[in-house]
Amino acid sequence: MTMVIKIKMLYRALQRCMSSSAKAPFEITDMAAFMFTLQKSNSGSLNQVLQSILDSKLNLTHIESRPASLIDADKGFTFIVDVETPTSSSLENVCQKIKKVCGDVTLLGSLEVPWFPRRFNDIDGMQQLVRPLHSDHPGVNDPVYWARRQELGNIIRSCTLSSKIPIIQYTNEESQTWQTIYHALSPLYKKIACEEFLLNFKEMENKGLITENEVPQIANVNKYLMGKTGFQLKPISGMEKDRDFLNCLAFRVFPTTIHMRHHSQPYFSIDPDVAHEVIGHAPILADPEFAEFVQEIGLASLGATEEDIEKLMNLYFYSIEIGLIMNPAGDRRVYGARILSSVDEIHHALSIHPELRHFDPFQACNVKYHRKDLQSMYWFCEDFREAKILMERYASTLQRPFNATYDRAQKSIKVSHKVKSW
Repeated sequence: MTMVIKIKMLYRALQRCMSSSAKAPFEITDMAAFMFTLQKSNSGSLNQVLQSILDSKLNLTHIESRPASLIDADKGFTFIVDVETPTSSSLENVCQKIKKVCGDVTLLGSLEVPWFPRRFNDIDGMQQLVRPLHSDHPGVNDPVYWARRQELGNIIRSCTLSSKIPIIQYTNEESQTWQTIYHALSPLYKKIACEEFLLNFKEMENKGLITENEVPQIANVNKYLMGKTGFQLKPISGMEKDRDFLNCLAFRVFPTTIHMRHHSQPYFSIDPDVAHEVIGHAPILADPEFAEFVQEIGLASLGATEEDIEKLMNLYFYSIEIGLIMNPAGDRRVYGARILSSVDEIHHALSIHPELRHFDPFQACNVKYHRKDLQSMYWFCEDFREAKILMERYASTLQRPFNATYDRAQKSIKVSHKVKSW
């Protein structure tokens, strides 16, 4: 009998046991969890482990499995089993019995993880700030520009997900900078942008959301995005932590700046501005498959370690910011927002200078990116479906003995195991 068939039998047996006693998987109280690995060669081990748990009269609330190794199938499967309201003696008894079967077992108890939002409105409590300009920023010696950045930051600092987004009155200089950007970029898109971007960009133009003479308004763009994929832009003055930014993506919320890049450097912005957000991110966020890919990165960040957050930010940058699509014929198309909102990066990314690699999350996560410079390496995929599958595989290997899913109806995160935040 194969391991997969045995797993299915185990699930069915557990479902019968849990039918009368299991609670909802969100915020289960008085619960412990066992994690153990059963090797493929250990015949009959599943039945022994299951029997030892049932004999201890513990209420089973959840079970899940995943490959112990993505490379070596002979290593079997790792299981996580939740039990409700156990006593210390019964837990110890079960641990000893499982150890006799598989050699080792980890009693997880209540997992402690960094705080992450569970409900939609939790996002409004994330700390914001107006970051000082770096020494190499083109506006660092322009007091008028810096004062404007602070002014806009203060306007939207109190803007919540449920409040009405204010209409920003952009200055003549900001409008002229936008016109320069639009006139330089829009003719290039037919040659360099992916089909999904082109379709939605054209639709946004037809609806008057993107025009050549006026800086786009986030409030208007949001109505379009939410009708397409449920994503919405949340104006912010600036996120203090990368963790907070990634956590927002799990709720299909995209933190967005509203200032304009400095007028002296319209063709490249070292930090995100309203042109980058609207002309770069918004059209592609309106694509359903891409939206799922973005949310997958957000879900992977919930409760992740600091090391994993850093790796997920690398993956975010190499895909959502500077990602490429390459078809079997070798034709390159852009979907990354940083490239699509920068004339300089477009020419660089499509030149012969940078190195191109097929998107592999297990490799890209360890490659540090450079926010301020044109990149020496770009990662490509064949389509967004492939990117999403690869991201799911990577997320499944993160050391989080719980699974997080998004309930769109309730706008909340459900976790499969009890966790404590710190």
